[in-house]
Amino acid sequence: MKPGYLSRLFAVLFSLLTTTALFSQSTSWTGAVSTAWGTATNWTNGVPTSALDVVIGDAAFTGINQPAINVTATGKSLTLGGAVATTLTATKNLSVASFITINNNGTLVHPASSISLTGNWTNNGTYTANSATSAVIFSGTVQSLNGSSTSNFRKLTLNSGSVLTLNTNLTCTGASALLSISGTLNPNEAPGYTVTADNITVNNGGYLKVNAATFPANYTINTAFVLSSGSVVDYSSTTTNQVISSDYVYSTLRILGSGVKSLSADLPALRSTSSGVGNIYIVAGTLDLGSFTANRGTTVAGGTITVANGSTLRIRGTNTFPANYSSATLNLTSTVEYGGTDQAVAAKTYGNLLLSGATGSVTKTFPATAITVTGSLISDVKTATALAFTAAANLSVTGSVNIGASTTFNAATFSHTVAGNWIMNGTFIPGTSTITLKGVNAVVSGQSTQSFYNLSITGSNITAPAVSDLTISGNLVTSGSGTFIHAAPNNIYFTGTTKAITGAGITFNNLSVSGVVTTASNFILTGNLVVTNSFIASAGVVTMNGSGKTITNSGTLTLRGLLVPGSVTTASSFNIAASISCSGSFIASAGTVSFTASSLLSGSVNLFNATIAAGTLSLAANSTLGIASIFTVTGTLNVTSYVPNTVNYNGPSSQAVKNTTYNNLQLSNGGTKTAAGAITVNNTVSISPAVTFDPSTFTHTIIGNWVNNGTFTAGTSTVAFTGAGNSSITGATTFNTLTVNKSLATYIVSLASNISVATVNMTAGMMSTGANSITITTTRSGPGIILGTITRTHAFAIGSYAFEGASNTISFTAVTGVTSVTVNVAVAPVADFPYNGAIGRTYIVSIPAGTYTASLKLHYEDAELNGNDESLMQLWKYNVSSWAASGKTTNNTTANWVEKTALTNIAGRWTITDDGSVLNWNGSVNSDWATAGNWSLVQGTFSGAPTSTDIAQIGVAAFTNQPVITTAAVAKSITLGSVQPVNITLNAGGSLTSNGSISGNWTSAASHTINLNAQTITLNGDLALGDNIAGHDISLNISSGILNITGSLTQTATSGIVFTGAGALNLGKDYNYAGGNFTASTSTVKYNGGAAQVIAAIPYYNLNIAKATGTIGTFNGNAAITGALTVTSGVLDVSGNLSVAGTVSVMAASTLNANSSTISVGAGWSK
Repeated sequence: MKPGYLSRLFAVLFSLLTTTALFSQSTSWTGAVSTAWGTATNWTNGVPTSALDVVIGDAAFTGINQPAINVTATGKSLTLGGAVATTLTATKNLSVASFITINNNGTLVHPASSISLTGNWTNNGTYTANSATSAVIFSGTVQSLNGSSTSNFRKLTLNSGSVLTLNTNLTCTGASALLSISGTLNPNEAPGYTVTADNITVNNGGYLKVNAATFPANYTINTAFVLSSGSVVDYSSTTTNQVISSDYVYSTLRILGSGVKSLSADLPALRSTSSGVGNIYIVAGTLDLGSFTANRGTTVAGGTITVANGSTLRIRGTNTFPANYSSATLNLTSTVEYGGTDQAVAAKTYGNLLLSGATGSVTKTFPATAITVTGSLISDVKTATALAFTAAANLSVTGSVNIGASTTFNAATFSHTVAGNWIMNGTFIPGTSTITLKGVNAVVSGQSTQSFYNLSITGSNITAPAVSDLTISGNLVTSGSGTFIHAAPNNIYFTGTTKAITGAGITFNNLSVSGVVTTASNFILTGNLVVTNSFIASAGVVTMNGSGKTITNSGTLTLRGLLVPGSVTTASSFNIAASISCSGSFIASAGTVSFTASSLLSGSVNLFNATIAAGTLSLAANSTLGIASIFTVTGTLNVTSYVPNTVNYNGPSSQAVKNTTYNNLQLSNGGTKTAAGAITVNNTVSISPAVTFDPSTFTHTIIGNWVNNGTFTAGTSTVAFTGAGNSSITGATTFNTLTVNKSLATYIVSLASNISVATVNMTAGMMSTGANSITITTTRSGPGIILGTITRTHAFAIGSYAFEGASNTISFTAVTGVTSVTVNVAVAPVADFPYNGAIGRTYIVSIPAGTYTASLKLHYEDAELNGNDESLMQLWKYNVSSWAASGKTTNNTTANWVEKTALTNIAGRWTITDDGSVLNWNGSVNSDWATAGNWSLVQGTFSGAPTSTDIAQIGVAAFTNQPVITTAAVAKSITLGSVQPVNITLNAGGSLTSNGSISGNWTSAASHTINLNAQTITLNGDLALGDNIAGHDISLNISSGILNITGSLTQTATSGIVFTGAGALNLGKDYNYAGGNFTASTSTVKYNGGAAQVIAAIPYYNLNIAKATGTIGTFNGNAAITGALTVTSGVLDVSGNLSVAGTVSVMAASTLNANSSTISVGAGWSK
């Protein structure tokens, strides 16, 4: 077999099969036998059926017989003419399942029969209907009439469901001619075609479309036009405006397409033979009634007018809404326009409602029933000169209200709700109405000046950014989620009487009240507040957050609360009834702010005159009340509940300082500030530069501090430092009488500057001058102690003169020319005294001139004894280069003083000592502390190992064995030298008690160690672990042992305290921490002193504050406590951040002052 043979064979077979299949779908007329349609041999594929396309006139027509339908015939389609001129005579009915095409050489003769088709009719040849009963029926769905030849039908029917579109003109004339429409007849447009008929009937359910500018331009009706009940006429042009014929009685009139469909006369009343007919549907475009009517008949109630979304019904003249329709469906975005002259607006539910005019001044009258507008309410004067409408009932507008220029909306007395924007370019007469704006993000816009009576806001974020002047003569209310913002630079005016501002979320820019207005609400002002009549806030807070804003009041202004985060000034008087808070700036240059009920002041508020008229004015923590003129207190000033706070008299000229109690009192900005009576300051009084404070004749009480950077004219006044806690005096000041009368003898008044005092009354407490001095020009009294430099400058006579205290006196038995005596008192170890054997105090006496014989009495405290025996102590004086005993005349071990009489030269440096024995450790026998042979006598009497009267020195001379303590060891004091490093170890059974201090005396580098281990060391003096020189240090190692220090602990950078267990450090005075290692392990550090203490900022495990009641432990710095913080008694004052991993416990009668610190707690807090 040759290659490719099979493939060629298959191709031939496929071609034959395809040709056969195509041939089998049609049948062509041959005319070979007769004219009979029903004869199979006249056809190429048998008699036509509904499955066969019928072709008459192609090349198959070789016979001489023209066809005639002699039986009821069918076909899938029918084509006449083509290759052979053909005439088909339809003497019997023909049903074509698709199209009929008559070619130019084809002829269809149509006697008394019917032809139905479901496809298109195309006539390019000849169609002749020669009988009154020649019927053509269009029974398909989408069909068209085509061709270059006119088909003059006699009976033409469009069945229901058939849409016939003309692509050529349609003619239906002749005897009994009728065009019957149950489907849809569309004359098409662009181009459009005409229908010429003797009679047209549009049946129930039939649609007749008008696409030309007028009805006659599409339809010429020679005899009768019947619009049956249920028929529909569509004016549906998309290319031209149309005039609706008023010659016919419509059943249903539809407006489609685009543009304007208008009336030229009143429409005959629409059919009303049943409730379902008599309708107008405006599907698209505009139905313009002009000045004409489009009412429905009244035979049977029913019918509807529907205006679809985006379409418009326009009513002109004096007409109102078309009548007699049972319902009107006016969709959301539809528009009904009352565009005539004076018109009545019907009570309907509208989509958009447009009010307009054509000429002159027009009025639209609203019904006395409520109207809902689901779109927008719009007034547009158009070609009229003015338009007005007045509400006669409530209006509800889902969209916007847009009042155009030259139009007027009178809201009368009704309530109107608007869910969209309020656009006012015309005139709004609010009457006594209520306008409710409820749209989210709605905007009030249009004219820059607008007015409302009652304005209700229920929508969120409603604004009026372009309305510069908004007047409300009624009430303003927000409710629900409603918020209203009237932003800068706009103004809002409240002019009504007995009106209110109510709700939340209100922000004004400038607020002006010329009426009588109240509020109980919070609102924000970004601008100014002006009151010319009455504005009273019974509740709520007015927040003024603008910059450079003002309060102006020429009427009555009472604010319940005023919050100023911005900057505000005023020169007016007004009232505060609950609170005023300023985190920005508030300055009054005139006027009086009166507090008319109990109120709270926060932040910094600077008033001109301030009056507490009633109730209590409480100053909040960290607040400042500035007063530039007069402070009047009829009620109560509370400065104790929230501290600290300040009253600042800051007027530039003279002011009277109210006699009351202050927390901080500030006198500033120049002028003389004169006390109007006795003043109490619980914290600090500050006199600023250029200010003179005149205390007059009164006694003023200071519990805290005195800061004088100005001038103090003491006069005959008394300044008394009293109460709990320490105080300070800063700034050179001359007092008349200065009294120190603290609640505890341990509280200190510290001098940060030199002061001069006529009379000092040291009733209770202490004074420390530090590096400064106190000069006494008259006298000193009282048991209180002054430490530092005390100068008495006055005439001295025979008698006794106190300096440090009642037990430190210089008593002259003879005196000449002495006018000044200075005594300097220093409490500290006497570093240059041999063997550190003096008490911890020195006196330096200076008498510049004169001669005298005097007794010198020096005072000391038990804590300063440093192990000295009080009964054996005497005065020692430093003479040029060494200390020498001066002796004593008498002493008092109860009152703690030693006195020497008959001295003629007391100038110089003094201290006190018992000059006891001194022992050096040699360690020559063994390491046992208690072995006598390990000690060498340096001074005094040797009695073996050190006793409580012996100074023990270790490392000041070479030694063999390091000391080990296994018994109860004692010493007067202990000094570690620098000849070689010292390592003191306490083992089981050992303890060490020093009646004085443990310290080092270094001439070269030597690092010492004390291994306390699990034992106990008790110091009745101080422990100094170094002198701030590298290599001069002492380290402590403690496991579960106890270190008791009555005095202070000083730790330097190279020293260390290392706990390896649950040991304890109990401290009676300050922990002076300058650096070095502190390892807490599981130890407890307890501060248990009877006076103020400094608490080191170190990493504690357990920290316990167990001080005498009322005494303060001050913590400055940041630290982590990995165990617990317990305040058992006394006061812990924290100025730093603490992190406590365990619990914080504040016991009864104790205090923890956190100030502004942060305390982080890991396990719980109990109090």
